[in-house]
Amino acid sequence: GYADTFYSTVYGHSDGLSDSVLGLKYLIANKGTAVPESYERIYSGEKNLYYNPFYLPILYTGSTNAIVYNEDWRLHVNNMAVALTGYDLLDASQNVLWDNAEAFANELRKTEADIVRQNGGYISATAEGEYLLTSIIYDENWHIKVNGNAVAPEKYMEHFLSVPLAEGENHIVMYYVPDG
Repeated sequence: GYADTFYSTVYGHSDGLSDSVLGLKYLIANKGTAVPESYERIYSGEKNLYYNPFYLPILYTGSTNAIVYNEDWRLHVNNMAVALTGYDLLDASQNVLWDNAEAFANELRKTEADIVRQNGGYISATAEGEYLLTSIIYDENWHIKVNGNAVAPEKYMEHFLSVPLAEGENHIVMYYVPDG
């Protein structure tokens, strides 16, 4: 993620939950830019570099790709956490339970796919589980093969790409071909 309130390029307001789902492990920000207190500053200078302890990997596995949709993004992410790990990320007043958020992120990192090669619109990985879940935006132009067999991409959390996997270890190849 990149936050810069001086130049025309601006990465909006950083939020631990949305940054996590988008897989933002590090955030570069101008001094004075609002960054969550829970982020660790690992470099100070003209720009500061922060580590997000709640980041999720770009590819991980789960036992479901069915997440109950909620228009409130925070509740939607909470539904994801509960469905995948059982961790509730929000208390009754919808305040983030940061200890649970970190435990949730750590739990999903245990199921991170092993990326063999990544180059632009090409990803090769290995994973074991029922679904390969991603922080990649769903698009029908992704071509996916699991163990050499073509597989149709599915939606995950209404916006992201998921892939059904076979039992055991899987070799996944994903490549993007734009229309036209």
